[in-house]
Amino acid sequence: IVQNHGRGIPQQDIVKLFEPMYQADYARSKAGERGTGLGLNITKQIIEKHGGTVELLSRENIGTAVICWLPPYKGVKE
Repeated sequence: IVQNHGRGIPQQDIVKLFEPMYQADYARSKAGERGTGLGLNITKQIIEKHGGTVELLSRENIGTAVICWLPPYKGVKE
């Protein structure tokens, strides 16, 4: 779980955040720096290929949490 206590993300943007190249708000990026909009998409792909899930919860003026779930490791089958 990665969590902050920031401005939060509007609900209409949450479903789009996992789309490649999508950025909710350019004003959120650091001065002079912009992301590519690929981080959450890549994260979701990796987690899902390992049988897990990614969920993003946010409330405006409260904060955001990204929750990554991975199944227990069962070892290498021989």
